[in-house]
Amino acid sequence: MGTDPSTAYMYFDEAGNFDFSPGGSKYFIMTAVVSRRPFAPHGELLDIKYDCLETGLDLDRFHATEDRQSVRDRVYDAITNWLDEIEIYSVIIQKNRTNPMLRDGRTLYLRAFDWLTKYACPRSLRRVDRVVAVTDRIPVAKRQGDVKQALKRSFKQHLGERTYCLFHHDSRGDLNLQVADYVCWAIQRKWERGDDRSYKLIQGAIRGEGDLFRDGGTNYYQYPK
Repeated sequence: MGTDPSTAYMYFDEAGNFDFSPGGSKYFIMTAVVSRRPFAPHGELLDIKYDCLETGLDLDRFHATEDRQSVRDRVYDAITNWLDEIEIYSVIIQKNRTNPMLRDGRTLYLRAFDWLTKYACPRSLRRVDRVVAVTDRIPVAKRQGDVKQALKRSFKQHLGERTYCLFHHDSRGDLNLQVADYVCWAIQRKWERGDDRSYKLIQGAIRGEGDLFRDGGTNYYQYPK
């Protein structure tokens, strides 16, 4: 049980905000981590969590933005030990080149998911019959039911004949979502700040990193230098 190679898991996380102004993040990034059971780093991650609790650090989940550097170092060590068993795909959207028609949270989130799955699914799901996909909580406050239905339609379109489940969970309840958060954070740090320290640790598992507006486009506004 739990080692069926025909079933793949896809975990999604995003980074960046929906503020389309010079004061917002430069990029909106969505990342997928693809793997199969058993999930090798779980035991090590739980040991890290319990070590933190025993030292008095109140850690209910791993969240790269909030975690101490000492915690991040150990989590990335656990992830790098798993690189041979995962594939990472990411779509990079430069927000000041985003058409005004796409500049709301719902539209951008759905488009990013569609672009990412369109690229990742045919590459990562070879010899796969069943897919279990999990996103973190959808960061769109209104009309969440509509967003979930649109995500299902988009996902199904790129899966071919494969069966699938698509869930939306709080990352506190799933270590794999927390891994996806760490992976997405590392990619964001490289693009947003030019800091590739963590990116280099996970780079070996990256199979696709698509900068959608790399070849040009209109800069609708400028970022402060």
